[in-house]
Amino acid sequence: MHEDRRSFGEVLTQLRRAGELTQEALARRAGLAPRTIGALERAERAAPQRETVRRISAALGLTANDEHLLLTAARRGAPARETPTRRAPATADVPGAGRRTAPGERGTGIAAHRSTGLPAHAAEALGLALYRTGRFDDALVELEAARRGYRRLADPDGCCRVHGAMGLIFIERGRCDAALTEVLAAPLTETVGAQTRARLALAAARAYELQGAYDDAARHAGAALELAGAAQDQLLIVDANIRVASIRTATGDLLAARGSFGEAAAVAAGQRDSLRAVQAATGLAIVLLRTGPLDEARRHAEEALTGAERIGDVLRAGAAAVHAAAIARESGNVSAAVRYARMASRPGYGEESVRVHHAEVLLALLALDHGSFPRARGLLAPLVDPVSRAADETTRTEATALLIGIDARDGALDAALHRLRGLTERTDPTSLVVPDVAFALVSALLAGRMAHDALALANRFLAASNTTGSTLHRIEALRARTAAYLALGVDAAARSDHRAARQLAAAGGYALRLDLLDRASGRTA
Repeated sequence: MHEDRRSFGEVLTQLRRAGELTQEALARRAGLAPRTIGALERAERAAPQRETVRRISAALGLTANDEHLLLTAARRGAPARETPTRRAPATADVPGAGRRTAPGERGTGIAAHRSTGLPAHAAEALGLALYRTGRFDDALVELEAARRGYRRLADPDGCCRVHGAMGLIFIERGRCDAALTEVLAAPLTETVGAQTRARLALAAARAYELQGAYDDAARHAGAALELAGAAQDQLLIVDANIRVASIRTATGDLLAARGSFGEAAAVAAGQRDSLRAVQAATGLAIVLLRTGPLDEARRHAEEALTGAERIGDVLRAGAAAVHAAAIARESGNVSAAVRYARMASRPGYGEESVRVHHAEVLLALLALDHGSFPRARGLLAPLVDPVSRAADETTRTEATALLIGIDARDGALDAALHRLRGLTERTDPTSLVVPDVAFALVSALLAGRMAHDALALANRFLAASNTTGSTLHRIEALRARTAAYLALGVDAAARSDHRAARQLAAAGGYALRLDLLDRASGRTA
């Protein structure tokens, strides 16, 4: 029988094309950098590790025969044992070699980095630096090189650190499944230290949190806190407390979350740790956006944004900008809201990241505030498409709910009700960030002449706001219930809810909510 002697790159190219995937789509599915797939297909890189082949095989959905074909080609192309001699890298070995800096690309101080077979620890450090400046593809290349180096050195602690770092990159891109695969595949042994184990647990907690699996997130965050305590690492304890506080925020325990973020901020200030001070300030801004007062929320958001830009951490700057935009919108400062949201959505702040998706939701809300339904739809529709874009579960739910509201306003009632089926049953109102979801869904039900269902849903959102202590969500739930009561002809109850919502909005400084309530004041008079 004739033996197939094709190279790994030739086999990979054929299988990818048979699956009708681009290199970018395959890379996304496999949790790899697009340039890695390209380099493998062009034979510019040695045959990959078995783990990389396994990922590619899973992403392509190969049969057993095709997977065997790919593995055989990989083994055939594997290089002989390395000799101690050093060689200068070819251009193809250098991520970004021969590429000019794009106009408007942010300078990072490492824009022209060259991967030259650095020692594992140096490649790891460079990968982390590239990650913090939003250059995810380059970071993955360096971290993969570091992992290979640690494997050659038989250093499981180093390998596990790299697994955790790569997990964080996938998280930033909204690839939580890939992140969990990376983190849970870390080769834990007795020699892996408590600090490294804690960082892996933190990465897993964040991935589960973004998927809405809060019990799993809390379990891993608790394990991280215990491991950080065992390591007696004060800053790692702060990291774990910030993650615990973030999960509490997501599950609606805002009072406890505010206390944890405040403690973390105090420790970070005492340790003069700028990065953790930024994270704690961002957390406080998130909580205060929901509970008020908005002036205090704005101060923390601006403090976080300034601090992140000062240390050159574009990821944290992007997160701070998202929340600064939301606070500016609620304060009625439209120009500042648009400026911050655009800042958060630009590629320099982490292209294709979860934070970019949050910024796009905010830009859609700003468009809705001014009646620009087509623009809002254009921003939201990709977020609910699991093929074209990746978003965390909460953002996907919120985008879907807002699209339901747009469909109802546009008169596309069948489309709105089709989207609505099942959404309200599986959605936990306490986990939602965008308050406008309540009114959007209630409005769709009212458009479908389902006033009693609308009232029941508004009551669900109101109960959730009482559980979480979110003033902002309580205002919006009352606004939604006011509309439901009006549809049912219960005018006295509508006036009571309208007055209560106005009082809360005025006390917290929620200028946008006051404006929305005043627009409806004629109907409740």
